[in-house]
Amino acid sequence: GVNKAGTIRFLNFMGTKRGDLTLVFFSERAPQDFTEERLSTYIGKKIRVNGTVSVYDGTPQIAIDSFSQIETL
Repeated sequence: GVNKAGTIRFLNFMGTKRGDLTLVFFSERAPQDFTEERLSTYIGKKIRVNGTVSVYDGTPQIAIDSFSQIETL
């Protein structure tokens, strides 16, 4: 998904309800990196993420700054 301003892209994890856990990409920091096409390559895959955990509007989220923080298992 993408927020209304287009500055944040996100993926929700399979097997979770919306709002359970979200992987967040701040596309305004690196817009050329966090394209929909590139993010879609992770859909349906198991991944390991090294990022910053926080809570936004009651939903836990993991924020990453680059794709080097994601490992496909």
